[in-house]
Amino acid sequence: MTNFTLTLSTGTQKVAATKYAHAPRSTPFAATLDGKPTDAWTTEGRGSAYIYFKDGATLYYVKVLATDTVAARTSLVIESEGYAPKAVKPKTTNTRTRRVVKA
Repeated sequence: MTNFTLTLSTGTQKVAATKYAHAPRSTPFAATLDGKPTDAWTTEGRGSAYIYFKDGATLYYVKVLATDTVAARTSLVIESEGYAPKAVKPKTTNTRTRRVVKA
């Protein structure tokens, strides 16, 4: 099992994902994994709901609430345990400063 953080429109969840062999037959939707686009799927049935997503060539699945599958299709951001987003440095402006000479 690998730990991930799922950010949905309903909130953030820390989850343990399990590897899976084959992608579901449902239509994939766009998700973001560690800042990069990836495919994701949702399935529901027999009282269980799952979110599947790809990390490179590896497919993972996570058991979630049925309401979370709807939220995942709206907006899904996944971060792996060791991922830290790059800090963006503010641009320095090359503005000229005017010196005022006291007389």
